[in-house]
Amino acid sequence: MSYVSGNTLIQHAWQHGYAIGAFSAHNAETIRAILLAAEEEQAPIMLQIGQKVISVMGLKPMKEMVDAFMHDITVPVCIHLDHSRSFEQTMAAVQAGFQSVMFDGSHLPFDENVRITRAAAGGALLDAQFTVCLPTTAPENNVRQVTLAAGSRIATEPDSTAGVCP
Repeated sequence: MSYVSGNTLIQHAWQHGYAIGAFSAHNAETIRAILLAAEEEQAPIMLQIGQKVISVMGLKPMKEMVDAFMHDITVPVCIHLDHSRSFEQTMAAVQAGFQSVMFDGSHLPFDENVRITRAAAGGALLDAQFTVCLPTTAPENNVRQVTLAAGSRIATEPDSTAGVCP
């Protein structure tokens, strides 16, 4: 097995001027295809486990399935928990051996999001979402109408996140 921390993967890519592919796995077939393609291309990757598949398969069974296909893989692989909306799930992923986690606290008040994000930032690379993203589905006639409540944000102000994680 060739698991690498998300931080190590990103630092190496930055230093050597290449991008890292991040691919979402949904079942055994996609896990195998992603890993075999990475091996064939000799390309380090992030293999993302998202909320939809976790709701059907479970977090640990997905990690175990990835482990089962890693035996002949020599390229660096980072397993990434994508868009976890709970602290408990984020920490369970770290305990299960995920090398990168994304805590999406955009549904929480900003201060609570920051508090939970800081608590989750232990042991794995942490990606955090602080504000809501706009919908990505194509609306009818290619016209998108978004209604925001007074005072809502659609983007995080960079200064507001300074010092969130040490």
